[in-house]
Amino acid sequence: MKMLVCICACNGALREKLDIRAVSKAARKLPDVDSVLTVSSLCTEEGRTLLIRELHDRNPDRIVFAACSPRNHEQTLRRILVAAGMNPHLMQIANIREQVAWVTPDRPAATRKAKRLIHAAIARVRYHEPLEKLTIPVCTDVMVVGAGPAGLSAAQLLAQTGRNVILVEKSPSPGGMPMLFDETFPDRTCGSCMMQPMLDGVLHGEYPGRIELLTLSRVRSIRGALGHYEVSIAQSPRYVDAVHCVGCGECVNVCPVMVRSSGFGGVDKRRAVDFASSGALPHVPYIDASACLREKGKSCTACLDACPVDGAIRFDDRLQLHERTVGAVVLATGGAMFDYARIPSLIQKSGADVMESREFERMLSNDGPTRGKIRTLSRRTPRGIAIVHCVGSLDEEYQPYCSAVCCRYALKYR
Repeated sequence: MKMLVCICACNGALREKLDIRAVSKAARKLPDVDSVLTVSSLCTEEGRTLLIRELHDRNPDRIVFAACSPRNHEQTLRRILVAAGMNPHLMQIANIREQVAWVTPDRPAATRKAKRLIHAAIARVRYHEPLEKLTIPVCTDVMVVGAGPAGLSAAQLLAQTGRNVILVEKSPSPGGMPMLFDETFPDRTCGSCMMQPMLDGVLHGEYPGRIELLTLSRVRSIRGALGHYEVSIAQSPRYVDAVHCVGCGECVNVCPVMVRSSGFGGVDKRRAVDFASSGALPHVPYIDASACLREKGKSCTACLDACPVDGAIRFDDRLQLHERTVGAVVLATGGAMFDYARIPSLIQKSGADVMESREFERMLSNDGPTRGKIRTLSRRTPRGIAIVHCVGSLDEEYQPYCSAVCCRYALKYR
């Protein structure tokens, strides 16, 4: 193996700190070193031209640069090797400026240190292998996890750039938390109205063909690397065909089962077949399998009998597995309510009904359980109301950070 050691004198600055001649002489005696070249400055055009000519003439197998930090000119030196017809990875840099000359005031000690660094670089470069640039196919499709405001916005922006988007949402309909709000701060716009333009853009906008929306879905696995991921998505059955359903709600009206709605903290009730929210888009109900009588072995067909469209109610709907290839994944999983039950003293010491903001929000809604009237959990008119800010936030025991929404959320109720 034939090696070339190239020493850069940094326009003479290193000669004051190091014995360049002694360093060069020591390098010539090292194993496999065929020649040693001292250049005034490798970062000048003259120095680069000289080095390229020397590389052509000497044709070394490996090269060691005794120069400044790789952070400064490693890429420059690699380009020089490419220009000379060498593989840019068959080189090693010994930093004799920042790590030696600038930090070792004693000239003999600095010279000895430079010799050792060059020796180490030669020992290392011997094991370097030529690396080649590879061109690999990259999938431009993107999976966005979460169809709340952030996920919907990301999906639209990606579709506008010409990418195909798989939008994965675990709930029955897109829109996220705002879809549960009857009014928003500060202009008291209804949450679903606020989300309407964004939902319309995803479902019926300029690029609807580029966005595949999978509701009631969760990502099972992601395999691969940046640019090529194999993703597996499990989509739970809806039991209502979104293509055939006209959103009339007749199935909801006749359903005999009422269950607590998890979407509003349990203060409200919903039927086993129902819409995710009053403003849900697409406006298609779904059947909650855990509440449906059919899943309990009973032969209820109330929703099927009431439906005016053949094929809209599908009791034979099953779990579907979707396999997709994407180049990138956007996680837009949104936020969640803090569970105030984690703070027992909040309930035990107050001696009053405690309700989270999401439950209170639903109570104030015109179509809520009390039709907008404020009532206690026992349905009595309260004598007073206290709004507690920052529950669970700014507390090292729970969440040390600010939620960034509590203040405006509470002001909305004033």
